Amino acid sequence: TLPANVLATDGDALRITMSFRCDAGVQNKRIRIYFGGTALLDSSAIANTSQVFNVQLYITRTGATAQYCQGAIIGTAVHNVWSTTLNGDCNFPADPGKTLSATQIIKATVQQGAVTALNAVIQDMLIVEYLRKP
Repeated sequence: TLPANVLATDGDALRITMSFRCDAGVQNKRIRIYFGGTALLDSSAIANTSQVFNVQLYITRTGATAQYCQGAIIGTAVHNVWSTTLNGDCNFPADPGKTLSATQIIKATVQQGAVTALNAVIQDMLIVEYLRKP
């Protein structure tokens, strides 16, 4: 959880790094990444097997209730898998529109098919770094 008022000055930012591994099963898996209640990325249904994904997001404060988000997804078959409503799979400028005087949850969720084995997707890492405006 991002504490309230961490991004206090326009230009302050967060660097969020996550990594995921998908098992060799062919059943669908789906990964979503959120800032507050806003889904920033959605993998859609991943039917590919043995995929590895690294995600790096930058969320920069542009106002008390406005942010700019961009980042990159690195991994095997990335361009064939990830989709988002935020203007593309590797550069997705968007305004999550979160009130930064309140706490915000940063998380990833995984949805697995009914016959998918447990741990078909493993999140290996979640790092959140505060980047102060220079």
